Amino acid sequence: MEKLKLKINLLLRRLTVMNKLSLIGLVLGVPLTILLVISLNNLMEGVDFAEKEQSGIKYIRPLSVLKVQILKHKSFTFAAGAAKTDFQKSLTELNAQIKEEFDVLIALSEEEGEQIQLDEKTLSQMEEYDLSPRTLLSKWEKLVTVQKGQHSSLSDQDYNKIIADISKLTKLVGIKSNLILDPEGDSYYLMDVALLRMPKVQELLTSAFTLAIEDEQDSVFNYDRMAEIIYLNRTLREAVLEDIPGSINSSIEQDPKFHDKSESLSKTLIPLVERYRTGIGSLIEVFENIIRNNKPAGVEELTRKTEEQLNESLLFWNATLTELEILIDTRINYFYANIFITLFVAIAAFVFAFVFIFLTARGIMNPVRGVAAIANNLSAGDIKAAKEEIAVIQEKFVIPSGRTSKDRDEIWNLFRAVRSTIYDLETLLGEVSKAGIAVTSSVTQITSSVQSLNAAINEQAASTAEVNATGKEIYSSSIHLSRTVEEVSDKSGKTLILADKGAAGLAEITTSMSSLESGSKDISEKLKLLYHKTGNITNVITTITKIATQTNLLSLNASIEAEKAGEYGTGFSVVAAEIKRLAEETALAALEIEEMIHEMQQAVKEGVIGVETYAGTTRSSAGRISGIAESINEIILYTKDVLPSFEVVSSQMQMQTDGAEQISDAMNELNAGAVHTRESISEFSEITGRLEGAVKSLRDVVSKFRFGG
Repeated sequence: MEKLKLKINLLLRRLTVMNKLSLIGLVLGVPLTILLVISLNNLMEGVDFAEKEQSGIKYIRPLSVLKVQILKHKSFTFAAGAAKTDFQKSLTELNAQIKEEFDVLIALSEEEGEQIQLDEKTLSQMEEYDLSPRTLLSKWEKLVTVQKGQHSSLSDQDYNKIIADISKLTKLVGIKSNLILDPEGDSYYLMDVALLRMPKVQELLTSAFTLAIEDEQDSVFNYDRMAEIIYLNRTLREAVLEDIPGSINSSIEQDPKFHDKSESLSKTLIPLVERYRTGIGSLIEVFENIIRNNKPAGVEELTRKTEEQLNESLLFWNATLTELEILIDTRINYFYANIFITLFVAIAAFVFAFVFIFLTARGIMNPVRGVAAIANNLSAGDIKAAKEEIAVIQEKFVIPSGRTSKDRDEIWNLFRAVRSTIYDLETLLGEVSKAGIAVTSSVTQITSSVQSLNAAINEQAASTAEVNATGKEIYSSSIHLSRTVEEVSDKSGKTLILADKGAAGLAEITTSMSSLESGSKDISEKLKLLYHKTGNITNVITTITKIATQTNLLSLNASIEAEKAGEYGTGFSVVAAEIKRLAEETALAALEIEEMIHEMQQAVKEGVIGVETYAGTTRSSAGRISGIAESINEIILYTKDVLPSFEVVSSQMQMQTDGAEQISDAMNELNAGAVHTRESISEFSEITGRLEGAVKSLRDVVSKFRFGG
């Protein structure tokens, strides 16, 4: 199923919108055309059906006249045999009229017979060939050549045979012309009167007349003949007084239900049927008088009234056929009107469908072509041309700037969406261009800051190296000073021992005191130098602290710029955070070093004061060397007092040595941090270079678009 859908989609892609809509119209039009053809065919079948009925009515008219004339001929023939009156003139006139009607019937058979399949050729191939107009004419001509004076029963049989043939032909016409199958109520009841009831009434009337003539001629009462007259009279009364008026009334009642109401139907037939009922009623009274009184009515009078009623029946019959023809004409007109309306509606529908398909195709293709042109301009980067195309389409097709609730056309909604996209894209590209410029400026500033930071880090590394070297010197001096203090302590111990030996070692004491004075001066100078060096270290530490503070501020600025750069500044933000952490650690270490240096300075200052005091004492003792002997015990006591002081100095120098070692370790760590910072700055420089390249690529893409204004 999916493959079939895919094949259909691939096939439809080869067609234009107009081709697709035309194909849809064709798919919908074929069944509608078939339905139209079926509908028109049904209407044309109705027309053919009604036209056959019209041909049948034309065929029946001469048959009805022939039947009435032959019945009149029969009546005159029988009346002539029973009365003294000569009806030869009337018979001669009737012969001529009958011959004329046969000629009319033969002509109609040739003209209309083929329409209802009752022409001579068709009838010759049927069992009813003896009912052809020419055959009936031949039979009639044989009948009128019969010699006068022939027995009346023979003539009656011949009359009845040709009348029966005419009745058969009339029924056959009713069948072949579809009159007997008439589908509409009003015309069906008229057909019932014209084809069935009127011929029957005429035959009843003539049969009753013939029996009355026979009864007039026969002096002996005949019960069978009288019973037949009674039956015929009763049947005639029922047919004329009830059946025929009932059918006429039913036709008038049904008429409004079928097509337009016929105004002539009631106006024409109601007076005629009343007149016919009255005439037949008077003749029925004559027959009833014969039945009741068994008294003849007189051949001439009976013949006259019978002729009048036959003429009235023919008049009524023709009027019925005329009204039937009017109803059928109305039906045919109705069919033709429906055919015209159907064709008009169908043609109008097809024209409307074609126009609608054409307009719909244009309504689809115009915006689609416009959107395609806009898309082509956009793909070429020409937003200005795309906006001009949008303006042309809006002006040409009166497209509002916004979308209303009545706008449901998906194609135009697509155009509006593309229009909004173009405007939004123009705004976005403008903002991107501005952002690219801002990012480029920020990258430039960051690069400059990184270079400055790199220089500061290099300076920091150099200062750190100097501080590290100074720390190593302090450490070496501290070790040397510690050793010297240990030696002084040892000598003080020896001095104490020598002092115990007495005056014998006074010369050596003098020499030792000189050496001690010289050593004290040296220690004092070194301690002063150490004090000055520790002061320099303090300055270096202050510089490191300032650099760490500037680095911290620079990392803060870098973090702010990284936030502005968005996703492009993520790596830069990480580097800035690392720089900030290193700066904070550097500042903390510098503070610790500064505190230790301050403690060391305090200790050195105290050592300088002690050494200077000791040197003054030594000088004073040297000045009074001559009184040493006397004061040897005091010296020994003093020496004992000095010995713990040297131990304290030794302890403090050990602490100074440890502090110098810590300073050296801290400076090593600071140097390692500076190296790591320099590496981070290099990585950060690489990231800013990539960011600058991305911004340049973005600006190159944006520069492809041409903006209006």
